[in-house]
Amino acid sequence: MKRKNKMKRKIKVREKRIGVGPFKILGLVIALMLGVLFAGASAYLTSEGMNRIRNSPYFYVKFLKING
Repeated sequence: MKRKNKMKRKIKVREKRIGVGPFKILGLVIALMLGVLFAGASAYLTSEGMNRIRNSPYFYVKFLKING
């Protein structure tokens, strides 16, 4: 009987390069910068709003009476 040589064949895998053009990179950088700007502005406006509410005479409690 003849034995067949059962060597595994090497399969060639072609690597596909992902084309990242300059405009995609620029778009990602702009999106990241806008996100950071939005997050910073939101944090600043929230803290400033809380300070204004605390120091507002409209929300000043002059007297508090609890019965019962």
